[in-house]
Amino acid sequence: MRRNILLATALLLVVPSIASAQSPRLDITVSPVSLDLTGQPGTEIHDKIRVHNNTNDVLHLRVQIKKITPADQDPGFQLADPTPQDDFISWIHIDTPIFDAPSKEWTYVPFTISIPSTAAFGYYPVFVIQQDAQKTGATKTAELSGGAAIIASLNVLSPNAYVDAQLVDFKASHHLTEYLPVDFSIMIHNAGNIHVRPRGNIFISSGSKKDIAILEVNPGLSTIIPNSSRSFTAEWTDGFITREKNDQGAYHLVFHWDAITHMRIGKYSARLLLVYDSGQKDATLEAVTTFWVFPWKLVSVITCIPVISIVGAWILIRLYVRWLIKKQNEHTR
Repeated sequence: MRRNILLATALLLVVPSIASAQSPRLDITVSPVSLDLTGQPGTEIHDKIRVHNNTNDVLHLRVQIKKITPADQDPGFQLADPTPQDDFISWIHIDTPIFDAPSKEWTYVPFTISIPSTAAFGYYPVFVIQQDAQKTGATKTAELSGGAAIIASLNVLSPNAYVDAQLVDFKASHHLTEYLPVDFSIMIHNAGNIHVRPRGNIFISSGSKKDIAILEVNPGLSTIIPNSSRSFTAEWTDGFITREKNDQGAYHLVFHWDAITHMRIGKYSARLLLVYDSGQKDATLEAVTTFWVFPWKLVSVITCIPVISIVGAWILIRLYVRWLIKKQNEHTR
């Protein structure tokens, strides 16, 4: 089976940790920003995390292991504490889980993952780095500080692994809109037992004009963990007139004179084409939706101008004829 690569997404989270009000603030940089790990059952993985102390003081830090679980809201998972059933937490051994980070320096935190022979599929431990409450002298009156969380994707190769990505929904934000932008939403569910990382494009067409715009979907290769769903968005903004929000939060029309030929009006179709690695070959997800862009206010104004001009001219002609008739009648008296 082809080597399955899991995307590890790094997050900077607000993680509850206790620190004294007098302790140095937590300001660190972690590297790598994600961990993408693959191994065979019965083997070991050796790797490390680098932590840079950006402050002028020594930081007393601690590394804890948590996990992620599926969630309904974006990004499709949430941070959680391990349970006794999460035996993969015990596979991870951190050489120095409690350490001091010197000011303005990098500190290495090595770790080992001992994969048992019975392991298979995907696991998602989270390395949470935060201040050590004991060494910072925290008290009951201590305040909360932040923490850095790195999600590691551990893929244990197995012949029983399978990927099953299902396209749940694809639609435009509105069936009818006056001006661009047009927002598209895509919902994908992972019914397999390892991750999926779909990526692709939305192709916009109008009648015989094909691919007048091509939008990227998931360019950052965000992952969908098993038994969870995740939504992706794309925005079509390439138009002569667009509706944009100003600094005060109010919407106004913007005329892009460099795109004057891109006047968007009429019925459009959007074709979604996503590709993901199924383990043996690339699999695709496809769908089509339609929508209208019709600036009815502008069209109404443009349509009314000749009508008003004709009516106005007709009124002026009638007034002029009446004036002539009146002058003629006065002259004949």
